[in-house]
Amino acid sequence: MFVNITNGVSSCRVSKGAFDNFYKTIGYSIVDETVDVVKVDDIKDTEEAKDTEEAYDSKSDELSSDDVDEDEVFIEDIMEKPISQWSNDELKRFATIKGIDTSSAKKVSEARNIIKEFLISEEKKAINA
Repeated sequence: MFVNITNGVSSCRVSKGAFDNFYKTIGYSIVDETVDVVKVDDIKDTEEAKDTEEAYDSKSDELSSDDVDEDEVFIEDIMEKPISQWSNDELKRFATIKGIDTSSAKKVSEARNIIKEFLISEEKKAINA
């Protein structure tokens, strides 16, 4: 499901999961009439509470060009859930698909933070475009 969102300056259409996991944390709210507005004040970052601090290995199998459609479906599906609930394999696959260098990450939380920074920079690029 996709929703229309705004931060008062810019508006865009994103998946409900992307809104829940990312956009509401940076001040966006839903403007769709079909979806209830989630208040930014109600946001709770569960990453620290759920982070197991397990070792993170950034190496994963390379994906072939035949996997492009599967990659698009994976990205859409993964953005539907909070990044704090992504498994180690999901973090690796997302980073591989998006070309994110997570080789410096030693813990899962570090990989999540690298991916969050990437998502924030991508959003800033989209807003400025």
